[in-house]
Amino acid sequence: SIGHRGAALHFPEHTAESYTAAIEQGAGIIECDVAVTKDGELVCRHAQCDLHTTTNILGNPALAAKCTTAFTPATATTGASARCCTSDITLAEFMTL
Repeated sequence: SIGHRGAALHFPEHTAESYTAAIEQGAGIIECDVAVTKDGELVCRHAQCDLHTTTNILGNPALAAKCTTAFTPATATTGASARCCTSDITLAEFMTL
C-alpha cells in the first residue's frame, strides 16, 4: 500500500508522525508532494504557495518581506491577502517555520 503524504487521516500531512504511522500501518511506499526552496532544496509540501495559511511566516517580519505578495490587511471592502511560496525562502529559513 501507499502512504500518500503519510497517514493523512491520522496525523497532519507531511509530518514525521504521519510518515511513521504510515510505516507502522504497513505502507510499503511513502509518497510526498515536493516543493523547491529558493536555494534549490526539495521539501515535502502539499502546495508550493500556501505558507501564508499553513505556517507562521507572516509573524516573522524578515521572512514575510520575502513573500511573493506582501501581506495586505483586510479593509471594510476587501479581505486580507498574501502569497508566500516555498520558493521565496531558503531551506534554512523554511526550517524555522
